[in-house]
Amino acid sequence: MEGGQADIWDALVKVTADVTNTGQMDGAEAAQLYVGIPGAPLKQLRGFTKPFIKAGETKRIYFGPTTRRDLSVWDTARQKWLLQSDDYAVFVGASSRILPLEGKLTI
Repeated sequence: MEGGQADIWDALVKVTADVTNTGQMDGAEAAQLYVGIPGAPLKQLRGFTKPFIKAGETKRIYFGPTTRRDLSVWDTARQKWLLQSDDYAVFVGASSRILPLEGKLTI
């Protein structure tokens, strides 16, 4: 296909997480989305946000659409992005070392 894969930017999944400010002051906290793609590095940053949350409040955050490209690996032999049928690990937290939320996505 000339110009690349037309479907590479198609939204495939929607990832949300509930974040609670357990402190006594209002504030903003970084929330990062990491995906573990089979056969690729364990954790790859695929989204982030920094919501403002009032003390004691819980807010549902959305990382934006997770696209086919976000979940694919580059196949050097075929020279295109490939989406694998497998289990993908999904992590959410304040940084790559602090990921209290973990889930699984099956494609």
